[in-house]
Amino acid sequence: MRSLLALLVVLLLPALAEAQSLVRNGGFLDGDGDQPASWSTEQWSPTLGTSFGWRKGEAGLGIAVIRNPVGNDARWIQNVRVQPETWYRLSGSVRAIGVVQGFGASLGIMGGFEQAREIKGEDSGWQQVSMWFKTKPGQNQVTVACRLGNYGQIAAGEANCTGIELVPVASPPLNADFVYGPLDEVTTPVGVPAALGIVALLGIALWLFGRLPAEVPLAERLVLHGVLVALLVAKILVAPYFSYNVGSYSAWALKLAAEGPARFYAPGYFADYPPGYMYVLWAVGLASRLLRAGWQSEWFVALLKLPALLADLAVARLIFARLRPGRKRVAWVAALAFAFNPALLLNSTIWGQTDSVLALLALLAFLALGDRRFELAWSLAALAVLTKPQALLVVPLFVLWPWGWWKSGRPLSALLAVVATVYVIADPFRGERPWTWLVELYTGTTGYYAETSVNAMNLPALLFGMRRNDADVVLGLGTQTWGFAIGLVVGVLFLVPYLRRRSRSLHAGLVAAATLVAFMCLTRMHERYLYPYFVFAGLIGVTGRWGVLYWALSALFFANQLLVYLYQADASAGPVWLWRTISALSVACIPAALWLYRRLAARQDDPPGAAALDEDDERWRESLEVARTAAATRAPEPQTTSTGVPDTGTGPAWRWYEIAFLLVLSALSIGLRVYDIGQPTDLVFDEVYFVEQGRNYLEGKDFMDPHPPIAKLTIGLGIKLFGDTPTGWRLMNAFVGTALVPLFYLLGRVLFRRRLAAAFAAFFVAFDGLCMVDSRIAVIDIHYVTWGVAGYVSALYLVRRQQFESTWRLLLTGALMGLSVAAKLYIPFFSFLLVLGTIGLTAWAFAKQRGVAPLRFALWPVFVVGLVASVVYVLSYTPHFWWGWWHSPLDLVKYIVIKVPEYQAAVKDATHPYSSKWWTWPLLLRPVWYYWKDPGPAPGMVVGIWGSGNPPVWWAALAALVLCTYHAVRERRLALVFVVAGWVIHLAPWVGIGRTLFLYHYLPSLLFALLALSWTLDRMWQGEGSTIERGLMGAALLASLLPVSMATLGSWGPLVFLALLLGYEGLLFSSQRDQLRIGRSVVVVYCVAILAVAVYFLPIWLGTPVTKRAWEARMWISGSKFMNWI
Repeated sequence: MRSLLALLVVLLLPALAEAQSLVRNGGFLDGDGDQPASWSTEQWSPTLGTSFGWRKGEAGLGIAVIRNPVGNDARWIQNVRVQPETWYRLSGSVRAIGVVQGFGASLGIMGGFEQAREIKGEDSGWQQVSMWFKTKPGQNQVTVACRLGNYGQIAAGEANCTGIELVPVASPPLNADFVYGPLDEVTTPVGVPAALGIVALLGIALWLFGRLPAEVPLAERLVLHGVLVALLVAKILVAPYFSYNVGSYSAWALKLAAEGPARFYAPGYFADYPPGYMYVLWAVGLASRLLRAGWQSEWFVALLKLPALLADLAVARLIFARLRPGRKRVAWVAALAFAFNPALLLNSTIWGQTDSVLALLALLAFLALGDRRFELAWSLAALAVLTKPQALLVVPLFVLWPWGWWKSGRPLSALLAVVATVYVIADPFRGERPWTWLVELYTGTTGYYAETSVNAMNLPALLFGMRRNDADVVLGLGTQTWGFAIGLVVGVLFLVPYLRRRSRSLHAGLVAAATLVAFMCLTRMHERYLYPYFVFAGLIGVTGRWGVLYWALSALFFANQLLVYLYQADASAGPVWLWRTISALSVACIPAALWLYRRLAARQDDPPGAAALDEDDERWRESLEVARTAAATRAPEPQTTSTGVPDTGTGPAWRWYEIAFLLVLSALSIGLRVYDIGQPTDLVFDEVYFVEQGRNYLEGKDFMDPHPPIAKLTIGLGIKLFGDTPTGWRLMNAFVGTALVPLFYLLGRVLFRRRLAAAFAAFFVAFDGLCMVDSRIAVIDIHYVTWGVAGYVSALYLVRRQQFESTWRLLLTGALMGLSVAAKLYIPFFSFLLVLGTIGLTAWAFAKQRGVAPLRFALWPVFVVGLVASVVYVLSYTPHFWWGWWHSPLDLVKYIVIKVPEYQAAVKDATHPYSSKWWTWPLLLRPVWYYWKDPGPAPGMVVGIWGSGNPPVWWAALAALVLCTYHAVRERRLALVFVVAGWVIHLAPWVGIGRTLFLYHYLPSLLFALLALSWTLDRMWQGEGSTIERGLMGAALLASLLPVSMATLGSWGPLVFLALLLGYEGLLFSSQRDQLRIGRSVVVVYCVAILAVAVYFLPIWLGTPVTKRAWEARMWISGSKFMNWI
């Protein structure tokens, strides 16, 4: 086999092409020992055991070998002479063996991140790869590399290369991938409006928050600006002499200047920064062209570092402007402490890192919040995240700003500002890609450095070692999980005192603490990520107790960066004893910071800058007082009872007989659901997926499924408790499905506040075929609807009792809806929206009726329920972290935003013989045969499980929905609006979906149809409604029984139906006064009929063996031309 592969390579690379190639010995035919002629080796870390080899293939073709026992970036390299501004094609054959993570085997050009397609696999076989690139002006040499791993994407395994060619070409072919260089089309203007928008956004923010108060005299202004400008000039003069770690910025700047943004994130091109900072580098690249600064010149290095140096200057200026009013000494000390901080000078001037740009944007967003410019604040926050992903460590805390972002009255416009900012900035880089590319970029960035610590001297480095794999398991958990858990606990210790007494100074301290805790506790931290701490801590104080911590951390941060800089050649953090000492001292600063923060929260400490920040609180209180005064002078609005304000009370008092009814009905339900549940012993329908996935959760086997975990975890729990048998697979579903019956009774009771309506609702669920079947096999639909109904009950109790500020009721509702959303993909989300809408709208109406600010009052319960549900949903994925399948919250984001849509796209064209369209579901036109088998020993017997509802119930429910809709529109009663909205909101999402769908997707809408029918039967029993209304509904109930009468009575069936219908309508519209008894008679006939239908269909709902003739008899509509049930 190896001979054939080698021969194939020889055929692909004829000798003529070898003669034209600029690469010497590209076929690795010549060499001495383990060293092929003209090639040398290079690697990121020489201490990781990487070995290089060379051998001749069996067909006479040489092969270069790279073996990385652990993750590394290693390469065979060769310097090749080239012509400036010329297109070249680099090609060759590559093979990957045992390469499954990191950046695979590839060919590329060093120094600019140009790479051909990466190859991965346990054994990929020989793969031909190619790339095209254009040399820069004045460039006369490139370094060709055969490579395993990449910058920031180390890989383990073996890479083989051969047949490497570098040839000049006129231009890349049309539609070629892996093209690096300017093409004929002009792409640069695409991003110009976005770039101008960024400039305008920053200009406005700096003008608003950088203005000095009028009390600052001219002399002081001149001194301030003179000091800052002198410092800037000095830094610019020093910066070009230190070019460490700016190679990536250099390559990106030149690529953007040459090609513009549209093609920047090309396949195979390494770029781990999001688009925000790329606009800065684009400007740098264009400036270097304008100034004719060569890409290796000192001027070019200075241009690359200039944005960071300007950001340093701007932050110091903003700190001064914010603290200066009435506090001259405090402002000067804080501004100069930041400007001349050695740790920050090292970061920006020596390294040229962009942390200062991120810090500037975060500070501007913080100041905009304090000035109540919410749209500006969130645009700046979005820009910060688009500049560096590390902004996600602090930006979420802006939601917790002291006065609550919803109190502005502009949460929607703030959200729109975020969406607009992301769209305007990212879209020029998107090209033809879907928007998921942005999520892939962020998730990919976090995966580049999957290490305990990327030279940050912090707690993970101290506990687990520096630059170890953060997926390694320690005491049962991955080191990344340990870091996240510790950081979460410490973060909560800071958060609690803030939530007790919110203020601007505490908010600044919280943002500073978030940076400190993340840097000290989380894995994958670089040595420079502590930078934003000094911005927000500097606002609070750089003298006194806070100053001691500020300068201690400055010294440790400086030492951390300096050691990494000095030992950069070894790709290490210096002597182990030294970085461990610095790590221990740095970690010791966390309890000190927590002690200071708690003192500030308890008003036991008054750092210099706190008073200046807390002036924002006073201005906010003054604005609220003005608003209250204005509201008090307004005439009160008229109050009405038809606006959706919930009536108080949750129904009549409980009676012994309804409890007895509920117990008997629940007993019947559990009996029907567990009877002979171990049969059939085969996996039924989707049990083939969900049973296996339940086992996987127990055994720790990773798998991909688009549905969230709760239902599958419940199935797994059944296997754990009752054994890995058919009974064990299904018992938990039986228990959950039985619980739906009393829960539905409670829902009908609290919704309609009538015992009989609740009894009808529970009765219909207990004897519905689809509810029964889904409770007897290990599928997931019964789980999300049961949790959803529990959430509806809790939400409606909250609404009926007007407990919008009841913490435990809100928490319970959120938790129940979170469990529903965590049980199945997509559709439970609409149940969640229904609950949020019900709570929000009724709370709004309640607040308006009582003269309370409605937006603030309504948003609180919606926020709490939504937050708790979201937390429960996220926590449902705990096993994925416990088993080590996932290592970061971003893995969850990647799963939801990328993997699930990819899965859905893969199955969108799938077909199934029992699939059906959404409009057929309410009519029961196409049920699902979950199972079919001839049992064998019993001749003439068959076994089938038929996923279908109780036909008279489903059909009559449609007529009831029409009546319910009529009254909902006319009366605007909460119960009726809830029922109609619930039916519509769960059915509407399926209308535009073309993929394979099944009847069970109607299950959540069915429950609302059953509620409408229960309400209708209760009205008929009570004799409510007009005579015409009762006549129409009676006709609909009897009409739903027509197929039953035809199947059971043959040709007499239609005659019996017609006699019943005419008799009912004649008595109803005659002078007969006992119309109440007439209506109740129809209800009784109807209920007895549907119970008889349920008993009739039980064998094919329960999977009980029946004769072939009995089975055929139950297909009593299958021959009808207008229906197709099988």
